[in-house]
Amino acid sequence: MKRLIFGLFFLLSGLVWAGSLELPDVSGWQATPPDFLTYKSGLTQAFYLRRLYQNQEGASIEVLLAGGLEGKKLERAFEGRFELETENYYLRYRQEGRYRVFATYSRPEKKGVYAIFLSKDPVLVLVARYQGLTDAQALAWLKTFDWEALRQKALQEFEGVAH
Repeated sequence: MKRLIFGLFFLLSGLVWAGSLELPDVSGWQATPPDFLTYKSGLTQAFYLRRLYQNQEGASIEVLLAGGLEGKKLERAFEGRFELETENYYLRYRQEGRYRVFATYSRPEKKGVYAIFLSKDPVLVLVARYQGLTDAQALAWLKTFDWEALRQKALQEFEGVAH
């Protein structure tokens, strides 16, 4: 009964499954099927696309692309934080090409997070949470994605028009 109510809530609230926006396969990595939800109700829009990647050495990267209200939630979580660096940990912002990037990394645990701010209006954020990799390996892996193409496709999905 709870599942039925939950399903009806999603149908009535405008949440739908969509598959036009994709996170790519990466050579040498197994990937789960993507989770994708989009919400449109009046002037309110939001979407997220999530996929988990794993390699044979046990490293994993969870990637989330979010826009609209979902993107704003992530933006608030990552923007405006202070920067910190110790022997074992850092939390900082940097520029990668045209994109502002938030990065945090724990050296002893070999895990961290990257948040790439793809667009300010509408808000689009690409987040990668990883473990079993160095920060340089994770960033190099993430750069195998074409960030500009993802931004363009996300804007099309979000707004229905290319930017």
